[in-house]
Amino acid sequence: MCTTWRSVCLDPAMWRVIDMYDCADYEDEPYDMEIMVQHAVDRSQGQLVDISIGSIGTDELLEYIAER
Repeated sequence: MCTTWRSVCLDPAMWRVIDMYDCADYEDEPYDMEIMVQHAVDRSQGQLVDISIGSIGTDELLEYIAER
């Protein structure tokens, strides 16, 4: 990854809106989608204003998002 993109991705403003709705449709995904959502929320550093996670969300994940 180039340095410029790395800088952009580390900027919390880049993570104000997170759309992972379509990711919920891929059950064979080799990644733990809840952990990916948590990392994205953490990257927002409290600046998250909109998130779409489809059917990924468990009660625990929704509580995690709300607390941050």
